[in-house]
Amino acid sequence: MKITVTCHTFERAFIEAGRPNQFTQDGLNALFDHLEWVEENVGEEYNLDVIALCCQYSEFATLDEIRQSYNLDYDDLEMLEWLNNISAIFHDTGIIVENY
Repeated sequence: MKITVTCHTFERAFIEAGRPNQFTQDGLNALFDHLEWVEENVGEEYNLDVIALCCQYSEFATLDEIRQSYNLDYDDLEMLEWLNNISAIFHDTGIIVENY
């Protein structure tokens, strides 16, 4: 049995899984939009797994936070180039990066 997941359902799933603070509100919305885009463009349905998403993605507020987390010595332009080569989701208040 499958259910259609809306943005609200997506957010509730994080709360129910005990992960209400894993991503900001803007981050959750951006991640939801990203997953919908991938579904539509790849043609494969996504099975919602909150814990897997929490392991797969990390959210950062600034480029400096990403530099520190990944121990990178890049200037801002190099950071943006690096982010364009990985799965990064930019939103109004931060950046979600696919962990590798």
